[in-house]
Amino acid sequence: MKKRLFTILSCLIMITCILTGCGGEGLKGGPSANDTVYGNGGYVVRKGDYIYYANSYSTKSISENENEYGDETLAAIYRTKVNSRGVVDTDEDGNPKKVEILAKQIAGFNKSGIYIFGDYIYYATPKTLKVKAEVGSSQLLEGLLSFERVKLDGTEHKTIYSIDSLGEDLDYSFNLVGKNVCLTVLNEGTLKTVLVDLATGKKKDTKTLAKDVTEVIFPEVEDIAKGYSVSSFNSYVYFKETMTIAGGDGYDGSRLSKTKINGSSAVKPIEDNTTKTLVSVKNNRVYYTEDSYLYSTADFETAQKYSNSKITSYLVNQDSNGTDMGIVGVLGNSIVYYRALGDYTTLFTADKAPTLLYIENNQVYYTLGDNTLYSKTIYKASYAENEKDIAGTIHSKNINITTSESTVFDFEQNYFFYFNTVEESNGTYSYMHMVKPFATNEEGEVFEQFIGKLAKSDIKKDEE
Repeated sequence: MKKRLFTILSCLIMITCILTGCGGEGLKGGPSANDTVYGNGGYVVRKGDYIYYANSYSTKSISENENEYGDETLAAIYRTKVNSRGVVDTDEDGNPKKVEILAKQIAGFNKSGIYIFGDYIYYATPKTLKVKAEVGSSQLLEGLLSFERVKLDGTEHKTIYSIDSLGEDLDYSFNLVGKNVCLTVLNEGTLKTVLVDLATGKKKDTKTLAKDVTEVIFPEVEDIAKGYSVSSFNSYVYFKETMTIAGGDGYDGSRLSKTKINGSSAVKPIEDNTTKTLVSVKNNRVYYTEDSYLYSTADFETAQKYSNSKITSYLVNQDSNGTDMGIVGVLGNSIVYYRALGDYTTLFTADKAPTLLYIENNQVYYTLGDNTLYSKTIYKASYAENEKDIAGTIHSKNINITTSESTVFDFEQNYFFYFNTVEESNGTYSYMHMVKPFATNEEGEVFEQFIGKLAKSDIKKDEE
């Protein structure tokens, strides 16, 4: 943006308080205990007016004794505060006035997940394990994970669980159930839950929920408000497991099952020899595909069939009350809106197939492979007689990033966040940027802010 001229020198003093989290008084201020938490599970999570985020995206290999707590400042967890207008206060040069480091450990990487429950933040971080090789020497195993907890003021850090072997199927989720935080992990075919006391951080139990698991969908990540209680539906995890039972009524195939995420119930089989592929949980419904069709169900007894076999990707749409409003999908080079099978409206047709990213507040966000973020309003035929096209580019800035996994990393409460290099830096690393769609600056450009802290190697020498 033209008005955002960074004075890199001021980036050296952006952080007014840097703590290791292992002691001390901690960061001053912070959200109220009763503030709502939005966006658990991504690179960014918000509680009240405070945003907690991974400062940068790390692609480096972790060597022995690296990434110990207190070592990292680049891809660590930071926090900043938005003002009454929903943006971060900046100085006269456009730099954020105050960002603070919360947890000095890598949190921005390809397995990231940041959550807030109560007064604590939970996250995953890469680790290494030194083991003996067959020839008697030692080697480092990379790509392993540990799961951490730290108070929102940066104190009381604790490792709550570690994975010492890493499968290609690794997936995990944190959820709040009663007075426990449940860390549910799928790794090398084994589905486990780790129960952590919300108040003390003490690990209470580790349970194996199922083995030979091939697919899993975790409960929907919900906003955490005062008086929050997990719904009955969201207290379950759904999964497919390979089963071989000899004789009698036995079978050899996949079984679709569910169980409580806190391990308080036995596994409940839903369907033997299933051909369903699990997709997601949304608004108290399970979405799955079968024979190339998409379905949703609340009980696996009746199901809503949405789309024909030519659809290539889809996102679930719902209104502001959480009511299921069908899906938005890609059909050829078009974005289409389905309310039921065979009943769809074409929202947009491009020269190439769009990539769907996110749906929120009746807007679908997508890219066309041109480093531009677009949005489209989803009109419901039952609500409006005359549909009109008000789609447009909401963000035209080049958004090249350090990984090909996704163009935009995180959406949350009418903001989107992504990693990008800073224009006036050396461009060594990508840092967190915040964009407020449909809000514009004085020049009519989409409102965007760099909200991170530059590494010293990214500060241009002529401005040091």
